[in-house]
Amino acid sequence: MMSQNLLEELFQKKPYLQLYYKLEKKESDYKLLQNEINSEYYIKYQNRPLASTVSPKKAAERLLSGISISDSNVTVVMGFGNPHILELVNKGIKPEGLVLYIDTSVNAFLELRDSFFKDILLVPGRHIFCGENSLSILWNYIDSLPLGRFSGLKFIKNPGSISLEPDFYSFVEENLKKLFSARISDLLTKFEFEKIWVKNSLYNTIEFFKPNSQKYKIMELENRFPNLPALLVSAGPSLRQFCPLIQKIRDKVFVMSCDTSLKVLLKFGIIPDAVMTLDAQTHSYFHFMGIQIKEYPLFTDLVGSPKLLREQSNASIVFTTTAKYTRDYTGQNTKEMTAGAAEAIEQIGEIGELQSGGSVATSAFDALRYMGFSPIVLVGQDLAYTGKEIHSTGTHHNEKWLTQVNRKRSLEKINESIIRKRKTKYVPSVDNSLVITDHVLEIYRIWFERSIQNLDLKVYNIADKGSLISGVINLNTSACLKLFENTSNHNYPWKQLKPWKVREDTKKNQQQKYELPEFVLSLLAELEKESFDLQNIEKASLSDKEIVNILKEKINMIPFIKPILRKEEVYLARHQNELSDAKQKEILILSLLKEIKNLKRNILVACREYIEII
Repeated sequence: MMSQNLLEELFQKKPYLQLYYKLEKKESDYKLLQNEINSEYYIKYQNRPLASTVSPKKAAERLLSGISISDSNVTVVMGFGNPHILELVNKGIKPEGLVLYIDTSVNAFLELRDSFFKDILLVPGRHIFCGENSLSILWNYIDSLPLGRFSGLKFIKNPGSISLEPDFYSFVEENLKKLFSARISDLLTKFEFEKIWVKNSLYNTIEFFKPNSQKYKIMELENRFPNLPALLVSAGPSLRQFCPLIQKIRDKVFVMSCDTSLKVLLKFGIIPDAVMTLDAQTHSYFHFMGIQIKEYPLFTDLVGSPKLLREQSNASIVFTTTAKYTRDYTGQNTKEMTAGAAEAIEQIGEIGELQSGGSVATSAFDALRYMGFSPIVLVGQDLAYTGKEIHSTGTHHNEKWLTQVNRKRSLEKINESIIRKRKTKYVPSVDNSLVITDHVLEIYRIWFERSIQNLDLKVYNIADKGSLISGVINLNTSACLKLFENTSNHNYPWKQLKPWKVREDTKKNQQQKYELPEFVLSLLAELEKESFDLQNIEKASLSDKEIVNILKEKINMIPFIKPILRKEEVYLARHQNELSDAKQKEILILSLLKEIKNLKRNILVACREYIEII
């Protein structure tokens, strides 16, 4: 049994273990036994030994001899039936390596708690998850795990334990692989886009300081419209058929349009109250071609494309930020913000955080929730290839495809060829049939379902086809008209607020020079100093290892640099045992100098409308 001091120290580092140590060991079907031949241990379930009774340690060594375990993997040990497996894996991986011990029964752990697990759990990178009740903690742990230093999962299975509950272990393995794959996908997305996000957030932060820039923060609109109904318009295939319905209820709801659906609404003479765009790249520009927004604001994330915002010079811009909240294995909430957002908030203050499921519609939905609208009505939210179409006709996508139509290639064939390239499946439809969707649309549907489940507001979906969204009340045209028949016209109360005030044409002022924000001058000076220090760091009488440690500290300290160098950090973390200190130093110095130079260039480009600074 651990001493009280050791237990307190253990619980400080791994609070969740208190759940296991509060349990009293009682009579159960699990028994830890010792054989008489060589004093080795195994667990017996009822009358069934879960490991070799002759030489369990030899069996453990034989099992591990065919498996390559490494500190760069997350090692998952499944089943406690052979305690020597737990022991050998612990010894074979460094303390900073990660080992997850999983069993279907808490009683199996209690048999080993004061013996084998006594020393194992004192090692920092060792964790246990026992029984179905622990799975939510396990999923949260994987979801909050910094995957930069891990390259994959390695499963070590005790056959005796697995045979007791094969479905449990199969379920755990499958879900761990899915979660890990999703996290790796998220990491790769960051590798690809974080430089763009930092560049855009820096540019938009500088733009925010321009006088009369018509830039606002969604925080200023928090809960400003309680109990007012809102309509979220997406560009699903069904949108066009419901546009006449939108015209009838237009004066009773706040209309938030996604960027993809804006052209469809305007073709029906429906002017929305706001438009949401999200893409950090310039692709979203095509949804606004030929349109000059003036009467309604453009909502966008701080990492939104500066080129698009610059082109819509007459529009009021309402900035948002995206934050992802997760709960780690200790039960603590963790927050992850989009790259560049934290540094921007330091300069312009709190902006207002939205949850996003990765699409414009999910961000728009949370923006409506943030502003207090209730109920929220979805339209065009098919989340499926209704009628084997991808988007509603009238969108930019369809306009582009129409130019490719010829005698041998119809619009239907173009849609079908695109759908066939995606990983599709059938899901329940609103009309009790089945409809085709894909993996990405399924992720969006699940996001809506989970978000709605946690919200105290009614959500409706105007649809007669499309994917069935749990927790949403589906409406057809007549049911929607009945829902709003007693609702009074809202008289557009938001038009009294600054983001909706129509301004004069600002293009004539674009050549005007402005005073440079103080933080830009400070940032440029800091970057110049860091660049100089990096060029001379090797002249200091320090070892390569000391220089590497200093450089790693600089990555965390220099504004905007850490997300830009995420790929280099991950590479070094995964290969730290293979790379010499001299090589790590070389990689870090070159990467830092390169990205500081690029950051300075981006700042100067963003400041071209300010007074000369060079």
